[in-house]
Amino acid sequence: SDATTTQTLVDSGKLLTDTFHTLSVHRKFQLHKSLSNKCQQIALSQNVDAYLFGSDFAEKCRSAKDVETAAMELLKPPAVPSASSSKTFKLPAAIVQEENETERKKEGGAINFISQMERPSGGIQQDTRVFHQEQQLAQIPLGEAPSFVEEPYPQCISTLRLAHKSRGVPETAINTLISSLAENTIKQYNITYKKWWGFCGGKNVFTTDSNRLIEFLNSEFEKGSNYNTLNQHRSAINTLLQSTDHPSVTRFMKGVFRLRSVFPKYNETWNPNPVLDYF
Repeated sequence: SDATTTQTLVDSGKLLTDTFHTLSVHRKFQLHKSLSNKCQQIALSQNVDAYLFGSDFAEKCRSAKDVETAAMELLKPPAVPSASSSKTFKLPAAIVQEENETERKKEGGAINFISQMERPSGGIQQDTRVFHQEQQLAQIPLGEAPSFVEEPYPQCISTLRLAHKSRGVPETAINTLISSLAENTIKQYNITYKKWWGFCGGKNVFTTDSNRLIEFLNSEFEKGSNYNTLNQHRSAINTLLQSTDHPSVTRFMKGVFRLRSVFPKYNETWNPNPVLDYF
């Protein structure tokens, strides 16, 4: 009868909606592990529409991040000037300061290509500062590196050049080594090196041990970075320091993969063989 048919359709609709709701809740639960704490709190209050977390989820996350950043800026204590604040770059006493150096030597070939790819925003003053850093670092005995860095981050290529010089790489070969990196790779490394430079603070940027590297990776992990992002950081620092293959670092990355692996783009795939057989 019509009443029985209608009731059957109603029950079927309830089953379908309950199934869809259960699947959505399960998918949201699986994705929660890859979200930061703030985004997880927002996700719990979101309703499923055309998107799993709602169409305004990304906007709410950005707004929460902006509010958090503004609050941290307000709570940050004012900087206290000190006698050492006027120092821009402190190096070992064995280094002789070249005060008579007034302009950078013109270099051709690879250096021109590199300078076009990346130029710090400080103009001539910034270039002169980086050049003096490189000249000072070139006088360090082989195997040594600056024990203290107060200088602002000098961008990716200058950081790599300083690192190569600290390891005693011949200056004539440094430009060729840097030219082996693709432009996109340099952009990715620049993000990592800026974070690493800020993390080191007063510590040595160009030498590290496994514990300090794990501390850096863990700080990025706690900020919400997933396995792929941390692996990119590790690869970039390995290019800078060539000492990141310690077993403890490898085990840490394995733990990150288990806790926050990258989910596949699709939950299920279809078998193309029937279509191919048809053709």
